[in-house]
Formats: sequence, C-alpha cells, structure tokens
Amino acid sequence: RMHRAMPVERLLATVRRYAPRARGVSSVGESISAADELAGADDMIVVAGSIFTVGDAIAHFAERPDEVPVT
Repeated sequence: RMHRAMPVERLLATVRRYAPRARGVSSVGESISAADELAGADDMIVVAGSIFTVGDAIAHFAERPDEVPVT
C-alpha cells in the first residue's frame, strides 16, 4: 500500500456525494472481488490505474487460476 494514498474513508466521503451507494475497500484484490460479486454474467470488470494497481490485480488473479482475466 502506498504511503501517499488517500485514506479510503476520506475518498469515500467525497465519492458518496455523487454516488451514494459507493462502498470502500482496502485493497485491489478486495475491489476485484466486490466488483465480481456485483457484476452480471455479461458485465466486464476493468482494472485501470498505476503499474502498482495493475500489479496487485495480476497478483490477485495469480492466486485464483479459475478466474482468468481477459487482457
């Protein structure tokens, strides 16, 4: 986790002004799992961000070989 990252509670307080149902998680892996729970069969989950974010996403999927991402 980046020491410069904004605390999730602070970011969530701002985001909820525009998306009241938004929820916060503490890691990229948790966010992928949460998105997977919310996604429908025809939905796509997109991971975007820094090289660190993408690296965390790759690590998440490496631990779950049955969840093969489309690259």
